[in-house]
Amino acid sequence: MTHKLFIRILICCIAIALAGCSTPMRRPGQQWSGKFSVSSVYKKKASRDSGTFLLTKSTDSSELILKGPLGAAAAVIEDSPSGAILKVPNEPDVRATTSASLAMRLIGAPISLDQLADWLESNGNLDTSPADDLRDNGWTVNIEKNDNTIRRITAERNETKSQPAVKLILIPTPR
Repeated sequence: MTHKLFIRILICCIAIALAGCSTPMRRPGQQWSGKFSVSSVYKKKASRDSGTFLLTKSTDSSELILKGPLGAAAAVIEDSPSGAILKVPNEPDVRATTSASLAMRLIGAPISLDQLADWLESNGNLDTSPADDLRDNGWTVNIEKNDNTIRRITAERNETKSQPAVKLILIPTPR
């Protein structure tokens, strides 16, 4: 896997998780899946990626599996009290103290898998009226619902001197 694709996948992971805005009560062993699309621009260089995600959250650990558009494994991020690990096929594992610090190290923006789970679990826990965008840690997040089911999540972040502009679109699989 090329370094460019690796960075794009990580941008997606971070963008997804940064949108977490609350801490709802969640049951151990929950899973969320769906499709994602991410685009980024940094210093006038653009990149785009898409694929599927599967996030699994247990009491003390999380795992995010990303696959490319044709279903090939692209990356896995594991997070536990002992640290975080990024696994990319044909690349050495990257370790960090948390998934947020791993994301910060790789793309310059912190995001944790706990935040991602909070965001995807937001059914009924966030004010997501169409006229109001949520703001979280530099991100503008819009969650579109139909009958209290998340249909689409769009998160955008402006470019800074050290971070890319990112637009992430998630379409969670209905539960």
